[in-house]
Amino acid sequence: MTPARTRRLLEDCAAAHFNCVRVWGGGCYPQDFFYDICDELGLLVWQDFMFAQEAYPLTPSFAREVRAEVEDNVRRVRHHPCVALWCGGSQVEQEGRSARQKADHIRLFEYLIPQALEEVDPDACYWPSSPSSGGGFDDPNGWDRGDMHAVGEDHRESGARYASAFGMESWPCLSTVETFTQPGDRNLSSYVMDRRQPSEESAARMAARLQKRFLWPKDFESALYAGQLLQAQEARRMAEGFRQNRGRCMGALYWHLNDCWPGASCSSIDYTGRWKALHYFARRFYTPVLLSCQEDLMGREGTERGLRFSVANETRAPRHVLVKWALRDQRSQVRREETIALTVPPLSSVWLDPIALPEANPRADFISYELWENGGRTSFATALFVPAKHYSFLAPGLACRVEEDEIVVTARAYAQGVEIQNAGEDLVLDDNYFDMLPGERRVKILRGEPRGLRVRSVYS
Repeated sequence: MTPARTRRLLEDCAAAHFNCVRVWGGGCYPQDFFYDICDELGLLVWQDFMFAQEAYPLTPSFAREVRAEVEDNVRRVRHHPCVALWCGGSQVEQEGRSARQKADHIRLFEYLIPQALEEVDPDACYWPSSPSSGGGFDDPNGWDRGDMHAVGEDHRESGARYASAFGMESWPCLSTVETFTQPGDRNLSSYVMDRRQPSEESAARMAARLQKRFLWPKDFESALYAGQLLQAQEARRMAEGFRQNRGRCMGALYWHLNDCWPGASCSSIDYTGRWKALHYFARRFYTPVLLSCQEDLMGREGTERGLRFSVANETRAPRHVLVKWALRDQRSQVRREETIALTVPPLSSVWLDPIALPEANPRADFISYELWENGGRTSFATALFVPAKHYSFLAPGLACRVEEDEIVVTARAYAQGVEIQNAGEDLVLDDNYFDMLPGERRVKILRGEPRGLRVRSVYS
């Protein structure tokens, strides 16, 4: 953890519109330069004390150690404006506990630590655990109070109050996988790949989700791409759902940012520093003014086909925007379209009226939607009525070329999840893993050399 590596990581957070990062209790206290960089970049820090997923017997000697740990670390960083919250630890309240363990827990996390914190930083904010509903083992991962974790789950409609951990696993790209495998290991079920899974259930869970959304990948590298796209799509669904319910839900931190070793994980940036699809999706779903589509209405059995849009404004000024959507056929021809003008108040989320689409052909039509502000388009996305594996994609004929600091992608048909990569898979672009209509799309090169370029989509 060098200053340069940490700066790159935090600058990548700022580039993806983060305004907060959480240091979880299963890691370590960052060095001073971490907080200096967060101050500089305007990133708030949710700082766990280093306790995680265990019952801690509170002996007198351990109590003295904990008090010294709290006092030393808080004194060290309390002058940093970035430190927004101190938290007792990660998943220390939601685990099953005996009566004695519960008593020790309450004394430690609801008396000793907050008392020590108040003595050295009386203005600090403290939260007893993540997740928690406020302490006392009172529904610690509940949805109606405090914060919650939903890793490996989909709770888009549940309306959490604060999502401090959500997401699912994916593998890194092939170039990173090659750093810990031999050619014979490069199979999703090999011994080495299994040993790089976060849990015994992870591989089966990833495979089941992949099969639910996509056709089974044709080869190992395609499976890595499809898994990253699936991870990003599910995180986007949840993050957009949380933002659509702004006012009830007041924060969404996905699990997790970076890796301590290369392997399958929930990270958006892999161990080598390469951006996974999720980090590009985060750059879009954390954008301050977000247009999102409640896709759940589109393919739910027994309901009339339709959709509903939401615009979330995380800025301190009203935003005057245009929402443009279209129902398109397989060739991207418009079957129906509409432009809606609205003003979104500051720090709020606004729902548009539901739209019924009984005329839509689920396997051949799709929705495109875009947000316009001050005469320019600020976002573009698409939505399907069915899982991608059931949609009749036409061959998009993707190609790309380089023009100065831009890569120009061309398509002959609608393409979903367009990935641009160079030979080393270390490009960082201002957008990637995006959807596009027939025509051209220009993306800026932020980092890396555009040599050996390739482009693919879900059709591949």
